This record gives sequence, structure tokens and C-alpha cells, in this order.
Amino acid sequence: MRTGLQPTTACGQDTLKFYPSSLQLTVGQTGQTTGECSSCSQLDTATSGAPSVATVTISDIKTVTIAAKGAGSTTITVIDDANGVGHIQVTVTNPTPPPTSPPTPPPTQPPTPTPTPAPTPPPTPVPTPGPTVTPMPPKPVAPGNTFTGINPWWTFEEDAIPGVGKYMANVGTGLNLIVQADDMAIPNKGVELAFRRTYNSGSTHDGLNSDGSVVGNYGNGWTNTFDAHAALNTGNQYGQGISIYDIDGARYDYLPDGSGHWLPPTGQYGTLTWDGVQGYWWTKKSGTTYYFYTPFGSQIAPQNWAFLGRLYRIYGRNYNTYIQFNYAWDNGNASSTGRVSQILARTEAGQTATLNFADFNGYRLLAQLIWPGGTQVTYSYDANADLTEVDEPPNGTSTTGCQRVSQCLPQQYGWLSGHLMRWAAGPRWVTTSGAAGGYVVFGYYSWNGVAQVDDFGTINPSVSDGYSSGV
Repeated sequence: MRTGLQPTTACGQDTLKFYPSSLQLTVGQTGQTTGECSSCSQLDTATSGAPSVATVTISDIKTVTIAAKGAGSTTITVIDDANGVGHIQVTVTNPTPPPTSPPTPPPTQPPTPTPTPAPTPPPTPVPTPGPTVTPMPPKPVAPGNTFTGINPWWTFEEDAIPGVGKYMANVGTGLNLIVQADDMAIPNKGVELAFRRTYNSGSTHDGLNSDGSVVGNYGNGWTNTFDAHAALNTGNQYGQGISIYDIDGARYDYLPDGSGHWLPPTGQYGTLTWDGVQGYWWTKKSGTTYYFYTPFGSQIAPQNWAFLGRLYRIYGRNYNTYIQFNYAWDNGNASSTGRVSQILARTEAGQTATLNFADFNGYRLLAQLIWPGGTQVTYSYDANADLTEVDEPPNGTSTTGCQRVSQCLPQQYGWLSGHLMRWAAGPRWVTTSGAAGGYVVFGYYSWNGVAQVDDFGTINPSVSDGYSSGV
């Protein structure tokens, strides 16, 4: 009798062999190997050296079935009816490799900060708001993240904002106004390299981190397709829970079940799982998966706490396509006091969008978005970290960058106290100082619920009627 890692055990006049002699599986997979020995009538027993990695059974006379349980390596020992002993090496991996450490930021130097811009004055004229809506309905539950974002069980009244995007008023709860605008849309198979901004009037995601999740770097109340994140919630009797903040600002609170699983909130079918190291997978019903750094400080080194809860990758179905996010911090400081200076969003095909951040009145905020082809979008804020202007180059030109100059297509926003959006104006209105174009004004109840939406605009037609030059 001979033993060893190779299939070389004596059996009668022949040698006991296994085909294949080793297996590589992922967690949850099942594999088989077949013993070959003409003098042996059957395989008697099969055991795993690491039961937590694999379970083994003999499915027929000379076939060993191996079911992968957890990541790791193990040796399967098989004994035949002639008391020969053979070995099969099995390696089990996770479905996709998790990041074992925070990605090293590619840029060697932090980006040059954009100078702090002065607040942009609102477009003129601004109309007097309409009358206060009466009578006031009963005051509902105070606004909060529970009512932010877009979900199918709510009813929305929506319309376009000329030159900006659209608004959506949640008339089901009366608690939230949504404004959306697209600053980049680069086609990419599986996961589009798109940058869509979403404002929620009921959100406390801001520059002071009022919602206790991740510091808002995009203006008070704003999130976007690169800003999905995870945070801790108070949980239940089994411990703290995890709240997932979606790309439209919706919040979903997951709770532990006491057995290592995460229970979703009512109406949410996305699954949340731990990768066993320092990340969490959130897989939507559509198949899109968001891979977050853990929000638990105990699962990541203190010098990397700035990564807590941030987005690492967005995967398309079957994990073949993705966008990966690499972060840079001031002076390389990624601790809890670290301030993000740059984010690179890179697809599996190599297309890269760059987000540069700078200080605006003490708040670290997005200053510039650079498309893969070099087109630049710039952002301005007031003293309270409210977004006041977005400057985009016009279509059909060679202009790649601008800020408050005649070539730009500027969007402007006005604000009330409490970070409530008062109005949104499109480029035509802004560039003509109100001589053309339009804008939208929003009104609120005393408890900050959205009450009314007013559309304003200027048109100056000059149409010939055959008798005069125009009317």
C-alpha cells in the first residue's frame, strides 16, 4: 500500500487512479472524480480533511461526489475494498474574489483643488410664490429617509424641468420632492457608465453627515449613481443592522436573523450577504450587485476607516461587467478623519470617469466630473453646501470644459432654509437673464412636505400673418 497526494495507490495488480485527480470548485458547487482500478470492485469510504470546506459521498461503485461548502483547501481521502488509500486535492473559492484590502488609489498626487467659487446669484426675475395651500392637511410622520427615493408602492406626480431633468413629487406621503438630472451617460455593456444626480427634500444626507451614514460630498440632499453606500442601524435583539442607501436616495434597513443572514424590509427583494472578509454584497432583483466595504469598524483596520460603507464595485448580471471605484484621500489619510480628493470610476473595458473634489466654505464637495473623453462638468455651491450651479459644455461643440462662460449650459438652483430646493432653472433662462426659457418653483408646508409646483417661462413669438411682420 502506498499513499500520497498523487493517485498512486496499489490495488491488486493495478493502480488506483482518479480522474480528475484534483478539483477546483466555488462555494455551493458540486464536483465528481472517478476511481479506476480493474482489481477493485468498489470504493468503500471517502472523507474530507476539512469538513468545513467540503462534504464527500460515494455516489456509485467508483464515483466520489464532492460538495463545496466554504472557501479553503482540503484533501479528500478515499479507501477502496482492497484497503488501498488514495487522495484528491480540492480547492474551494468564493464566486468572485473579494477585495482583501482597500484598493490602492491610482493617482500619485491629489488633484489640484478647484478654487472656491463665489455663490452664483439666482436668475432674474424670480416670481413671487403662489398663495399658501389651504387648508393644511394633517401633519404626517416627520420626514426621514424612510420616504426618500423611488419605490413602486408610492404615487408620484412628475414633469420635466426644461434643460435640467425632471421632478417627482411623492403625493402618496406628501413628504418628499425628488429632482433628477443626468450629467454623463457613456454606453457600456452590462453596467452603463452613467452619472445621474438625485435630490431628495426629505434626505439628511449632507456635508455634516446628519444621517450618520457616509459624508455627503455632492451638496445637501443630493446623491448619485456612484454614491450608493451602506451604514449601520440600531438593529434588533441579535445586534446591529445594516442600512443600504440606493442610488436614488432610498434607504432599506436590513436586520440580522441570529443565524448569520440579513432580513430585508417589507417590499424589498434584494439580498444582502457578507463576503466573509470585509465586504457586503447587495444583489437586486434585477441581478445588479453592489459590493460595499463593510460598515463595521471591527472588520477593517482603523487606518482605512474612511472606506467604511463606501462602494467598491457595481456588477452586472453574472459578474462579467462592472464599474470599480478607486479612492484617493488628502495626504493619503484614509482614517476616519480622511477627506476624499478623487474617485476614479473604471469599467471592466477600461473606460474611466474622474471625480475631483475640493473645499467649498469648509465642506469637501464635488468640483469637477471628467468624462472618459475629457468632457468636463463643473459644480458650484453656496456657503451652506447647497448646490447652486452645474455647468455643462453644449452639444455638438469641441468644448471640453467651462465654468460660467458663454459657451456653457448652466443649470441653477435656489434654496430655502433647511436645504429645501426653492427653484430649478434651465440654461436658456439663465443665459438670457429671464428673457427666454423657463424654470420651476417648489412650495412646502410648514412641516416641509411638498405642497405645490409652479412652472414659469418666457416666450416671445414673432409670427407673420401675411399683413404684418409679426405679432
